[in-house]
Amino acid sequence: MSDQRRLRRALADESAAGGHRPARAASGAELAYEVLNFADGKRTARQIRDAVSAEYGPVPLEQVIEYLRALEAISLVLRVQ
Repeated sequence: MSDQRRLRRALADESAAGGHRPARAASGAELAYEVLNFADGKRTARQIRDAVSAEYGPVPLEQVIEYLRALEAISLVLRVQ
């Protein structure tokens, strides 16, 4: 299973297992898309997580970082210091 699919599944599992009611229900694919959407070279991983969490409910920072690293590995995003 690819890193992207693992993250999508993990995000979906985390959402389902958390027992919370997100602001808006979302699939793992939608959450992954939103993470990429917020990756603009200005936001930190924490800011991206916070933005996605504000819209969909809690998302673990570790999973956002893992997804961003997977995107970096396939040259879809670049790490900005």
